[in-house]
Amino acid sequence: MSAKLKNPPVFYTLGLIKFNAVLNMQDFIAKIQSDLRNEYPDFSKDFTTEVKIQMQGPGKVPSVNTVATERWNFKNAATTAGFSVTASSVLFHTTAYEDSAHFIKSMLHGLSVVHAHVGLAFIESVAIRVLDAVIPSPNEDLDVYLQAGALGLRKAMDGKLQQAISQAIFDTPAGQASSSTVLVTGKLGFPSDLLPMTLKLNKHFAAVRLHAILDNQCQKIERVSIDLAKIESLIRAVKAQTKQAFESSITKKALQIWS
Repeated sequence: MSAKLKNPPVFYTLGLIKFNAVLNMQDFIAKIQSDLRNEYPDFSKDFTTEVKIQMQGPGKVPSVNTVATERWNFKNAATTAGFSVTASSVLFHTTAYEDSAHFIKSMLHGLSVVHAHVGLAFIESVAIRVLDAVIPSPNEDLDVYLQAGALGLRKAMDGKLQQAISQAIFDTPAGQASSSTVLVTGKLGFPSDLLPMTLKLNKHFAAVRLHAILDNQCQKIERVSIDLAKIESLIRAVKAQTKQAFESSITKKALQIWS
């Protein structure tokens, strides 16, 4: 299943690289924007929240704090792709996925731009998340596209299914991988942890009936010096793991339809 699909079901893809914290990142944003402005002219700044859990010691209740993190966003004019930079990460995300080569190149480009102005010491982790929308036509059933394991217990009860969720988490050589399938009746399902959505979704993926969202992600936690060749190798391994999870969920017939 390695051939490029002509009509892939992917509708949102994210690639995140975390690096050593740069507390004065705001001082470098103007230079970073200068390098990204031609292709990503839409600039904005906002805040994202992170939940941090700190262990207090044996027998003590851990402290849980919500921390607001400043984030600088650079999007293309069509708002279908962009970068988000924080003091400790660079994210590339797109709703107009082309192929692995272009996606990985974009992730490395974002890291290279930040490194050129900041002078990073190392990266901490690489993560990729891919969302696919499996929307059958009115006269088709989801089992045309998905393996039985991905469909879960959708026919276990009488009545109209509103939502069903199945998930598996694995420790793999490429990192910790998570594969989820969400069945939803109605509008296109979208993970709440990714809201608000700042990019424009492709209208091709509009859904009004029962459909499935495949949510595959993998994260590799490993401290690596800024060696782009080695970092690219990590990214490729992580991306291959998300692809394996996707291919394990779909049928041969689905592959024919999307090819």
